[in-house]
Amino acid sequence: MSDPGRYAALHAIGRAVLAELARDYAVTTETTTEPDGRGGPAPAVRLVPADRDAAPLTMVFDGRPALRVRLGGTELTLPHCRCDACAETVEECAAELRTHVTALTAGTFGERLVRDGGWWHERWYRAGDEKGSSRTRLRRAERAALRERLPGGERRWAPWPRRTR
Repeated sequence: MSDPGRYAALHAIGRAVLAELARDYAVTTETTTEPDGRGGPAPAVRLVPADRDAAPLTMVFDGRPALRVRLGGTELTLPHCRCDACAETVEECAAELRTHVTALTAGTFGERLVRDGGWWHERWYRAGDEKGSSRTRLRRAERAALRERLPGGERRWAPWPRRTR
């Protein structure tokens, strides 16, 4: 990549999204560190909604710079690709982050295990007029971990409860 710092603004965007969520929703905030893409520690913030049926959100501020975002059992890395040919913009990454966060907080996000010529982790969301889904092939250990998190093999996450003012 010719400009390694071009995604640095994602960290500020991620922190702004976390601040908005903590202000508007009944969540507890946990801060910790996780390994970053370079093998060092990266700050991480986890928001846990007051409703146990709502999915937690974790944001890892990776040193590449990038954002790793976990929504329930789904992990999203922004940018998806850092090469010059893909040329993802910070604005595109921010829009994707907001779309997924909107679906998560609205309760229009879900996950399931699918057997279709192998085992897959399928995710779907709806945020306003936008909707999407994706699948990832699972290895045995990943499938076992998902079975624990997805009782009955499927979970539609509840909406986040709003903070009372």
